Amino acid sequence: MRDESHPLSSRSSFQVFYMQWRGPILNFVRLMVREHRIAEELTQEVFLKAYRNRESFLEGSKVTTWLWAIAKNTALDHLRRKSEVPMFGTHKGEEIEREIVDEAESAEALLIAATDRARIEKCLGLLPDATREVIALRVHSELGYQEISELMGWPLGTIKTEIFRAKQRLKECFASEGGALV
Repeated sequence: MRDESHPLSSRSSFQVFYMQWRGPILNFVRLMVREHRIAEELTQEVFLKAYRNRESFLEGSKVTTWLWAIAKNTALDHLRRKSEVPMFGTHKGEEIEREIVDEAESAEALLIAATDRARIEKCLGLLPDATREVIALRVHSELGYQEISELMGWPLGTIKTEIFRAKQRLKECFASEGGALV
């Protein structure tokens, strides 16, 4: 890493990098481990690992793909230690925290949103773990297909097919649950 403008080249540039990517990494890790407190700790661990191992980063590669790989592996290591299966979603307590909304929003709107969220969570829970991970990377982490392909180690066509099939399964499941995905 000779390029001084590289996000891993100095402490100050790494701090900017951290501020930019902390939120997306936290969201991704939280989707995998389902506990906000644990996700916060693991996110710190991700960035600590990235900083400590910045010399192992290969020039010419995308820093973000490298960072997502660290995040994925950190979360999976935690789940393996806990003997948990990675699930998409959050614990009920976190859902309640997120439901503290503007007072102007009606109770009816909250009930509809909670019902829809529960349907989506149920349908997502029916997908295979790897497919949920691909969906989390695409939707919540906003990674492109190529980045997901590199991170997962799957061919690009497989990623596209998985996402297409997952969308179809989610539409079918959601429709059978009494709703329709837009």
